[in-house]
Amino acid sequence: MSREHIREMAPDYPTSRAAEDLALGDKWGAAGWGDTPSGDRLLWAEFVEGKRAPTRVTASLPAMRLTCSCAALRFPCRHMIALLSRHLAGTIPPGAVPDWVAGLERGPAPGARVKDSPDNPVRRAALVAGMADLARWLGDMVGQGLAAQARGNRAPWLDAANRLVDAYAFEAARELRDMSAIPGSGPDWPERLLPRMGRLALLCEAFRRFDELSPAERADALAAAARSPRPEGPPVAGDWLVVGHRAETEGRQLRIRTWLYGVTARRWAVLSDTIAGGRLDGFHLPTGATARGELAYVPGAWPVSARPVSPLRLAPPVDGSGTGMAMTIDEAIAGYAAALSANPWLSAYPMTLREVFVEPPEPGRKGWRLRDRDGLLLPLPEPFAHGWRLLSLSAGRPPALFGEWDNGVFVPLSVFDGGWQAMAGRREVP
Repeated sequence: MSREHIREMAPDYPTSRAAEDLALGDKWGAAGWGDTPSGDRLLWAEFVEGKRAPTRVTASLPAMRLTCSCAALRFPCRHMIALLSRHLAGTIPPGAVPDWVAGLERGPAPGARVKDSPDNPVRRAALVAGMADLARWLGDMVGQGLAAQARGNRAPWLDAANRLVDAYAFEAARELRDMSAIPGSGPDWPERLLPRMGRLALLCEAFRRFDELSPAERADALAAAARSPRPEGPPVAGDWLVVGHRAETEGRQLRIRTWLYGVTARRWAVLSDTIAGGRLDGFHLPTGATARGELAYVPGAWPVSARPVSPLRLAPPVDGSGTGMAMTIDEAIAGYAAALSANPWLSAYPMTLREVFVEPPEPGRKGWRLRDRDGLLLPLPEPFAHGWRLLSLSAGRPPALFGEWDNGVFVPLSVFDGGWQAMAGRREVP
């Protein structure tokens, strides 16, 4: 793992700077590394910060399992990145593993089946009833007219979301909470709200006719309303290029999506993880790195969600130019349309755009946007704090960008500049 890979791990610029200061600072207590019988290398360290108990952190290579006792709401945290930086610099000596490491590393295995799986018949019945209640609620909202929602009263939405949680419809509840912030949020709020209400209504209809759906359609409906079912079918082995990460905060939890592109398989995969604040424990593969292992795909009409059969491991780098996945805007939108026709509840779609120009806001037009050589345009999220950096990269030649197509907006996650570089850890410029 290179210094660039370690720098790409930072979830934001403040964490990157704090990790750099920590790696060069004097807050280090005991630290060391040792090779395990399985051939992995285990790193560990303690950071002494004031009168508090020391912060304890571990890293297991090359599987990239990271743990830390700090209360950060970001993953990886500054302690993890500082530990990897010092190990790369060769300033951490080998040493005996302390007793506390075993307790800190104790946690669920990757891909472990959750207890509230939608495959449970009792939970399935509650889920179907909850979606029927949601259908009635949506009908009442439309019957009252959206104008009544313009005042932005979130209470009815949140009450309905709480009922969905009781019915184990966790994903539908999350979508409803997100939608509750839209009414009254701007002049175009009805145009942003109606398509999402329509998708929820279609999801309710899918559960009303659940037994008539194909197995792939059932899996998509379950994933959109509750949780993804278990992976099925033979695993897909090979090398996987790590193209980007997206993290979303929900209370004291982080939901992280890791996007991989199969170098041999020529297909996309997304790994989804939930990490609780206050005890960070998870796997993190740096953007631009290559991982090797087997992925088992969750069934679906357009399968993309996957889980590792066993932890993926860092592998020698491969050509990271994105050959076979980079498209024009027109090709990318056509691919999204095909995927959406197969799975109408697809929440995030991977897009790699080649040779796109970045255009800053102009008088009379708000927001940054992308333009390709054919003149097609895509909006970027508002506010967008990395436009000037992308503009500087495209001064000599238009770069390739990877991101998610999310509710009509392209959200860049990484840029190709000699290798895939994450956007999140860079300084933001208004």
